[in-house]
Amino acid sequence: MRPSPERKNEWETGLALLAALLVLYPEGTLAAQKASGNQQKETKPADPSSANRRAAAYYHFSLARNYEESGSFLNAVDEYRKAIEQDPQSANLYTEFANAYLRNRQLNNAIREAENAIRVNPESLEAHRLLGSIYYNIVRNEDSSRTPAASEYLKKAIREYEKICSLDNSDTNSLVVLSLLYRYDGQGEKAVETAKRLLEKAPSSEAGLANLAQIYSEQGNTQEAINVFKKALEVNPNSPRILEQMAIAYEQLKDYSNAIRTYRQAIALDEDSLELRKGLAEALLDNKQDEEAEKEFLKILEADPDEGVAYFRLAQIYKNRREFDKALTHFNKAGSILVTNLEIRFNIALFYEELGKYEKAEERFQQLLKLTEKPAASYSASEKQNRSAFLTHAGYVSQQLEKYPQAIAYFTELKTINPDNRPRAEGYIIDTHRAAKQLDKALAAADSATKAYPSDKDLKLLQADLLSEAGKGTQAIENLQKMLEGSEDDAKIYSAMIQVYQRDKKFKDAERTLIGAEKFFKNEEGYHFMLGSMYERQKEYDKAESIFKKLIALNPKHAPGLNYLGYMLADRGVRLEESLELIKKAVDLDPNNGAYLDSLGWAYFKLGKVDEAETYLKKALDRVRKDPTIHDHLGDVYYRKGQYAEARAAWENSLANGQDEEESKKVQKKIEDLKIKLASLEKK
Repeated sequence: MRPSPERKNEWETGLALLAALLVLYPEGTLAAQKASGNQQKETKPADPSSANRRAAAYYHFSLARNYEESGSFLNAVDEYRKAIEQDPQSANLYTEFANAYLRNRQLNNAIREAENAIRVNPESLEAHRLLGSIYYNIVRNEDSSRTPAASEYLKKAIREYEKICSLDNSDTNSLVVLSLLYRYDGQGEKAVETAKRLLEKAPSSEAGLANLAQIYSEQGNTQEAINVFKKALEVNPNSPRILEQMAIAYEQLKDYSNAIRTYRQAIALDEDSLELRKGLAEALLDNKQDEEAEKEFLKILEADPDEGVAYFRLAQIYKNRREFDKALTHFNKAGSILVTNLEIRFNIALFYEELGKYEKAEERFQQLLKLTEKPAASYSASEKQNRSAFLTHAGYVSQQLEKYPQAIAYFTELKTINPDNRPRAEGYIIDTHRAAKQLDKALAAADSATKAYPSDKDLKLLQADLLSEAGKGTQAIENLQKMLEGSEDDAKIYSAMIQVYQRDKKFKDAERTLIGAEKFFKNEEGYHFMLGSMYERQKEYDKAESIFKKLIALNPKHAPGLNYLGYMLADRGVRLEESLELIKKAVDLDPNNGAYLDSLGWAYFKLGKVDEAETYLKKALDRVRKDPTIHDHLGDVYYRKGQYAEARAAWENSLANGQDEEESKKVQKKIEDLKIKLASLEKK
């Protein structure tokens, strides 16, 4: 028989009260026992007033739940409080009240009521579970290493989960959390012990195994972590998660072959997982399997066209292949998706800088600086490191664009960001004055910097180079000799001395110094490069060629050696095809090096291929805009092509950009000869 509407409401109210009773008092009451037919004999009469208060508590609790479900939380709070007034020793009531606050995002009130539940019943498992979960979630959402409050919550979370595990030793989920909390708190031994307790109860627990393996990884015991994963796979061989974690452990060991194999096993079990495919692609990239990595990143983009990191990695692959236009397209696509990612923005700016597109690079670095700007004292350690890199590159780009005051402003800010930057920033400022042809200012700044940082060798080396450039070679040598200590660091000092001697055309002094200092040059390649270049400057070409060939035999990929030998042959007009091949190898190794591009252009010019020569010399000039030799070479190309106005402009730029005295005379003669030629052409 279906109840009438009136009876139905009474019936539902009765059910609600019974439900409330079971929630709050699962052990039951006398009334509930009788209602269920329990005929157990009572040993003590029930207290009628106590029963009435409990009944009132049920009633107010039921109303509170109804109010909450209908969206009237203020009324619900009022009813929860009335229920507690009727039964203030009910831990379950306080726990339910805390849950209600939690559902309505009133965290502090939820904590207070959960603590009240534990106060009235210290053994209330549900209250400890609730309070522990609140603390745990606070810890997960905050950085406890930087926030004292979060660190305090970490201690509280540990205390709660220790209590939970003591009250219920079969609660494996709480053991997982407790082990994690010990990890967060740096209690490695307790974390391992707790994880092992868990695995004794649940040997196939993926969470437990993953946590134990992660602890071992953090302790630097990655091989033990892998052993744990292998045991897990014996229990559950078809777990993509365990395979993924093991692949990550292999990556930490730089065992990329096993990482790749393991990722492929996981993907075979879960082909739709983009995370697994991303892991595989990264491992392939680390293993220098660029083509295979490219295939995986393209599959990722096919599944998710907005995966910015995939575009970024593809850009890096294309950059390594010298496919610069393609790389730039993918860099920009990554930047348009991951607009707040500083690493990607920085790499795009660097790429423009490497390509010699300084205006674009300047724009990008300025955006980065604006985006990360804060009062100096408020930068975190990582923010200081990032901003220092941005300022350094922004200053360099400004130098290339001849915006010297702006460059100095960037380097001056670099000094204020971090005290560790100051000597380096002073060096950049000195170099900027020199680039601006303000040699007096550069020398004054160097003098001031070396006094401020007397132990900084790089500043002293820079000062010596400036003294040499100012015609004070003797003083430069004296200063450098005072720096010698009889240690490996002396190699840098001897190198600087040799440069001073060569600038002063004292080649025999340079040769004697270099040969006498050979024992200090632990880098054999560097020593041979200096020796070969020194013989070339003395026009002892056979000796120089022999040394460079020895250097290239030591390292066939020594780009500076390949370039120097190739240019030396091209400049003398001998064995031009061999020269071209040597320089091409250098350019392949470092395609954005302005000096190597100039050498390639010059080799083509010597071979009579003026169009190719012009192409590479212009590329060289994009990267090193103020190099006098490149301007000189480009002038020769224009002259041979009959573009006399362009030739004269290029040669004049060569003179304006600091060609040395001997070369300046040669360039000046070219200009005078051109004037005579143009005058004779006008007469005809």
